[in-house]
Amino acid sequence: MRVGIRTKMVSLLAAVAVLPLMAGLLVMVIEGHRLETELFGKSMQAVVAAEAREMRFSLRRDIENIIVTFEQDPDVLGDLGSRRRKLPDKRLKELDRVWPTMPASRRPMSDVLNHRAATLAKIHLMADPHVVEVLLTDRFGQLLAATGRTSNFYQADEAWWQATYRKGKGRVHVTEVSWDDSAKVDSLS
Repeated sequence: MRVGIRTKMVSLLAAVAVLPLMAGLLVMVIEGHRLETELFGKSMQAVVAAEAREMRFSLRRDIENIIVTFEQDPDVLGDLGSRRRKLPDKRLKELDRVWPTMPASRRPMSDVLNHRAATLAKIHLMADPHVVEVLLTDRFGQLLAATGRTSNFYQADEAWWQATYRKGKGRVHVTEVSWDDSAKVDSLS
């Protein structure tokens, strides 16, 4: 069978037109998918950023509410004010060593767990299930009160404490999510 020149020309023109058309469609599909993914990613990023801001605001508000509760209680303020000295380093090291296994009924563990501030903080824990632990230290980083057993007594060597204390000026400081040994949860401090 013989193919005429007209058929050859139509076939050639169709091939020349179809190949670029197919290539163009392929590029459009790939770029469309990339653009869709990029736009979805940007919108998710905006949602996450807004949620993070809201979470940070909510956490700061919770912390400030607890601080106000402590500040309004004369017993808590009196105990904080009575702490005029840091314990000797040797005593702090000894307390940190025995603290994880110290019976809850033994002093100073019982003083920390049964302090008025610990009782006030436990009320906040019951009201807000997102708060799992509250610690109150003196200006030296020594525990005054805690809602539960902590991994150590001396907190001033912890990064969160140093950032919060801020050389005596104090501030609300929220850390990144990390594992909390004493609360046994991933948490913000």
